[in-house]
Amino acid sequence: MKPLYAARLYDLGPNDRIKVQCRLCKRGNSMPADFIIRLGIASGTKVLDLVRLFRCQGCKWRGRASVSIEWSEVQ
Repeated sequence: MKPLYAARLYDLGPNDRIKVQCRLCKRGNSMPADFIIRLGIASGTKVLDLVRLFRCQGCKWRGRASVSIEWSEVQ
């Protein structure tokens, strides 16, 4: 388990999830790291760099996301 500022997509296990929530309208979602990699984002991308890539489907703002990691109990 790494701190959020240093975590990259390849550091996450198969049961770990990335939680993204809009800071403006509070709409959110969580997804596994392999789903994000399948979207074409490099596995070496820092988790905090995902903030600028996501657009809220509710209010349509980009760059206002709050990103966190939901670490699984079993590794």
